[in-house]
Amino acid sequence: MTRDDEAKALVAVINHLAERFPDLPRPAIETVVAEELGNLNGGPIRDYVPLLVEHAARNRLTKEAREIQASVGLSTALAGKQPRVDIR
Repeated sequence: MTRDDEAKALVAVINHLAERFPDLPRPAIETVVAEELGNLNGGPIRDYVPLLVEHAARNRLTKEAREIQASVGLSTALAGKQPRVDIR
């Protein structure tokens, strides 16, 4: 996988995660993906880097979405509303 292929794959990862976590700001998703990429840089085999980045970023974003949902759930419970955070 060339660096260009990897970059395109990482853009696809960001787009996929943005669809999966619509209530999280895109810059936050981009930051998580960049941080997870940084954790994997330096390895000689790059073919699976986008997949590994997506997996790690998805796990982190799921945790963040659950924390947001818990926070929103508490405040909306007081207001009698249902929270809208997708954590598939």
